[in-house]
Amino acid sequence: MTDIKIEIPKGSPANSGNDNTPAEGSTPSADQTQAELEAKEKAALEAELEAPYFEKKTVVISSVRNYSAYRRINMQALGKPKATIGSSVKSVRILMSDKGELAAYYPEIIGVAANHPDFVTRVKGYLNNIFFDVNDGDKELNISFHYNHKRDYLTVKAEEDKILAAYEKVDRSNEAELYKAAVKRDEAITRLEQTKYQYGMPDNVEEYIIWRHCLNYPDVAKDEAFINSNATLRFFIKDVAKEENRKVKLIVERKKAIERLVELQSSPSKVSAAYIQYCRTNGLNISDGLNKTSLEQVDDLMKFATEDPKKFNSIVTDKNLLDKAFIEILITRGELVRSEYNQQINTPDGLFVGANINDAIAFFKNPDNNGLKNKLENKLKLF
Repeated sequence: MTDIKIEIPKGSPANSGNDNTPAEGSTPSADQTQAELEAKEKAALEAELEAPYFEKKTVVISSVRNYSAYRRINMQALGKPKATIGSSVKSVRILMSDKGELAAYYPEIIGVAANHPDFVTRVKGYLNNIFFDVNDGDKELNISFHYNHKRDYLTVKAEEDKILAAYEKVDRSNEAELYKAAVKRDEAITRLEQTKYQYGMPDNVEEYIIWRHCLNYPDVAKDEAFINSNATLRFFIKDVAKEENRKVKLIVERKKAIERLVELQSSPSKVSAAYIQYCRTNGLNISDGLNKTSLEQVDDLMKFATEDPKKFNSIVTDKNLLDKAFIEILITRGELVRSEYNQQINTPDGLFVGANINDAIAFFKNPDNNGLKNKLENKLKLF
């Protein structure tokens, strides 16, 4: 018998069950594949944002131990700082101000439901009787927070970063302005913390409340910059993670400062200019500074770069460094006069040069004033 072979065209109904070749037009397009990937990524991101999130955070309440010379000399009159933190009228008022917070946090602490008739009285009694020791110098508090959703953490963190960034921009050498900014920062942080009960719960409710209490306690400094200028401050708050981050940044800044100091030494004029700005920044006599040897100046700049690398770096990277030094020398030599009560700069005969040093730089960069500039440069060569 002769075998009969029958060929069935691919893609026909008869061949659809035993041929894996897709029918014409069934292959996914590149656009379809990309859309599917984007949809999966979007779904994964949404799932991540909806998932619970744990923010681990620790702060330390420390006793003031590094006293200023003034405080050491007057220790007998000022007395040794007490190592206990008690209640505070201001703190109680602030912590009692949000009913939502009270209902969310305090039932766990005082063991009374929020709808109990005595609930508010019990909460007030608890806050009015806060009392704990910091006898060993440090009291670590767990202020970690369990967020119901990661998106809530990101919202709160963005607002917190915004508040802290605004504070970091304030000139730390101006203590009065820094204090005002600190008060503003603390008020903003308190308002932000008052919203967090809507998004989850603290890991340790009682320690979290104690930290909130310390934020509003008058004897606790929220910035170490205020410790030695206010004898009433007995404690300060250290954010452990922030402190570690600050140390890392300080090391990076110091490395940059040392590298820039080495580069600076290749130009004696820049070393001199940087030293003049160092004197100006630190309120030192520029004339005395200029009488120091180059080695002494570099030694002072080395110490400055180590102690305050950020400020050192801002000085040596200033594009107007040489121009500023030129004007400061002219003021020191009496060829220009800076007003005693503002930053205005004039010539001795009353010619207005600028409202401040930046205006003075612009004045001397103006070609119309080249005659005066050359005259002053020649006078400086005589010194």
